[in-house]
Amino acid sequence: MRGDITLIKKRPSVKVVLALVSFMLLIGCGFRNPAAASGDTACPTAELPPLQKITIAAVGDVMAHMPQVNGAWDPKRQVYDFTPSFQVITPYLSRADLTIANLETVIDDSRPYHGYPRFNSPSSLALALKEAGVDVVTTANNHALDQDEQGLLNSLDNLDRIGLLHTGTFCTAEDRGPLLIPVQGFNLACLAYTTTTNGLPVPSGKDYLVNMWDKEKAALDIKAAREQGAEFIITSIHFGPEYQRQPSIEQQQIVQELIDAGADLILGCHPHVVQPWAEQMKPNSDERVLIAYSLGNFISNQYFPYTDHGIILYVTLAKDPLSGIIDISSYEVTPTRVLREQRHTVVVDEKLEFP
Repeated sequence: MRGDITLIKKRPSVKVVLALVSFMLLIGCGFRNPAAASGDTACPTAELPPLQKITIAAVGDVMAHMPQVNGAWDPKRQVYDFTPSFQVITPYLSRADLTIANLETVIDDSRPYHGYPRFNSPSSLALALKEAGVDVVTTANNHALDQDEQGLLNSLDNLDRIGLLHTGTFCTAEDRGPLLIPVQGFNLACLAYTTTTNGLPVPSGKDYLVNMWDKEKAALDIKAAREQGAEFIITSIHFGPEYQRQPSIEQQQIVQELIDAGADLILGCHPHVVQPWAEQMKPNSDERVLIAYSLGNFISNQYFPYTDHGIILYVTLAKDPLSGIIDISSYEVTPTRVLREQRHTVVVDEKLEFP
């Protein structure tokens, strides 16, 4: 499914800009160049440079229940290999210029692997995601502290070793802040928050470990991202009741708070089912924000209704070469499904019924 968003951010129309550029060139050619004015030299034709464009892709929850972990075991090589789980979907992930996923498990090879309720998975899961085309994982979610503080720290070390960008949990207070990502001349920022850690307390004095949702903190983070040069801000928020196909009042309130703070694209996770996407205006502005209330499950072993489905949200950004303003020019959605077999596999499923 596709959507087109026109004039997301206020700017002069292309015709107006072209007219102004042409007029300035005529002034330069006709009044400052006597030869041109007399017809001896032709004035060059003004052409607007083309819009610069990139595409962002986002998928939902990446979970690893024990049937998935056991299915990834390769007895011949004696390793866990999740690569085949993403082989079919890899072309869809790698076609974007930046692909984001929510990693909803600790990855710590130094301790036993576990599924629900306190996840810990092989680091080869993160490696397989990167090889499939994922560039960034958000780690602020209800399972961030499943293996306590040391598991969180080991998980981040593994992501760094693999070379997978991450945001939402942090090793130190100095590390905490917006993840700035330059992509082909676009200065992007990614932020991630969670409303819950399943009752597991963040260690005292170490609030930086997990980005717990707080609207004032989010507003300051978005402001800091702008001050650091971010032109477009992507915000992941882990929120809402599980297995509900429509956003709750609380979700809608948090989305409004993020919009008020200046977020440009909002990616929702946690319900484990796909929820609607929508466009909403920023206050006192003609700027619109794209919201995906829940991207659903990207991969998991959940068997409740609709939990074997998710979406890939593709968002195309366009930058005006004259003003430097970035717009969301279009978006489209590709439905996905998890085949829950011995080896779980993500495939495209055009039959998904959207809520």
